[in-house]
Amino acid sequence: MNPIDTKLISQSTGIVKSIEYLHNFNQTDGSNTTDFDSGPQGAKFGTMTGQQFKRISWRLPLGPGDVLEFELSENNGQHWVKNADSSLMCSWSQQTTTVYGYQVANLTATTADVYFGLYRNVATGAYGAAGYAWTGLSGYRWRVKKTAYY
Repeated sequence: MNPIDTKLISQSTGIVKSIEYLHNFNQTDGSNTTDFDSGPQGAKFGTMTGQQFKRISWRLPLGPGDVLEFELSENNGQHWVKNADSSLMCSWSQQTTTVYGYQVANLTATTADVYFGLYRNVATGAYGAAGYAWTGLSGYRWRVKKTAYY
């Protein structure tokens, strides 16, 4: 995996060329490389009992200065939070062999994989302990926002 920092700040001119919203609508337990989609609605969280990834794809090739941001909605897509680091979910973190959170990685010109760890966040202060499961996210949606700059 080649992780990217989802909190990147564009080093381009700052003039937006296009915005795409990407997600993978597959809700089955396991990785998926084919059910990618686009649109502002995002995707519901499906069953996730192990570490897995969901592939996303965008229309315009990734360019220099483009920014990818993971976004989370807790009210079925009415409002979105960027880079959803919160008590609910964290960005990718590994403690011993236990992986928590999400990350966008394995970039190509037109695709990336959104990885989901075994747990969505750490639950206790014990290093590498079981965390909060991905269950209980009814009404929550996720998407990746791709902003292309001139």
